[in-house]
Amino acid sequence: MIQSDLHELPENVSRAITNFLDSARQAFGSDLQSAVLYGSGAEGRLRPTSDINLLLVLSRFDAAKASAIRGPFSAAHAAGRQAYGLTRCASRSPTFVPVLY
Repeated sequence: MIQSDLHELPENVSRAITNFLDSARQAFGSDLQSAVLYGSGAEGRLRPTSDINLLLVLSRFDAAKASAIRGPFSAAHAAGRQAYGLTRCASRSPTFVPVLY
C-alpha cells in the first residue's frame, strides 16, 4: 500500500491508518516489510459498518513489539468508527497470530 492511496478514504480513516502505520514502523522497525489495505476500504466501498482491514507483513514476529501497537490499534479503530459519526462500537483488542510459511 502506498500512503498516497489513502486519499480516497474519509479523512479521519486515512489519518488513523497513517498514525497506526507510523506506530507500527516504530514498533517493528525493519521487520515491517509491507502493509496491505484490503477489503471494502481498498475497493472504495467503505460503509459505516465496515471494518478497516490492514495486513502487516513482518520478516520476524516479536510478541513484545506487537503488544506495543495495541494502544495505537485501539485509537485507529475508534477513529475509523468516528469518521462515520458512530458513537457506539464494540471494544476490540487486536489478535496477533504469526503465520509461518
